[in-house]
Amino acid sequence: MSICNKFIFFCFCAMLVGSVLIGDTNANKVIGKGAMAANRELPCKGGNCLPQPSNPENRGCETIERCRHS
Repeated sequence: MSICNKFIFFCFCAMLVGSVLIGDTNANKVIGKGAMAANRELPCKGGNCLPQPSNPENRGCETIERCRHS
């Protein structure tokens, strides 16, 4: 076998092993709607809770800022 054929064979084997390893991951789990709910209080476990954020979440442009599309 020439060097080029050996390199192609090596790349093919590497892709085959990689596809087998990637296929065994848990990447197909779905995030439920409960995890994505807004303004939901998380339960405190063991007394190691963080305080609530001081500023509410802001996802847009305020009217006073005179941004486009508002």
